[in-house]
Amino acid sequence: MTAWSRGDGWGVVDRPDGNVRGGCLYAAPLRSGEITVLVGASAVVARAALEGLDVTAVREAAAAGLGVAREDIDADVVDDLLDDLVRLGLLQPR
Repeated sequence: MTAWSRGDGWGVVDRPDGNVRGGCLYAAPLRSGEITVLVGASAVVARAALEGLDVTAVREAAAAGLGVAREDIDADVVDDLLDDLVRLGLLQPR
């Protein structure tokens, strides 16, 4: 199973509590400073991946973080988001 770590040269500010279920996670490459904002479910998924969890554990963490059953988490959507975050550079497989 793939697990991830934060991409080189990226900064992250995490605001798990807030007005949105799942909170917000702000990420930016330190050189360009272009900020990516992940809100709600996407923030929960990114947060779990940044903790170094594998894909199964990311899905479980997403369910727990959103207060839903594991079966309510769409595996394809999680996989697509993780792939997008790798392409962006925020995540790198380890």
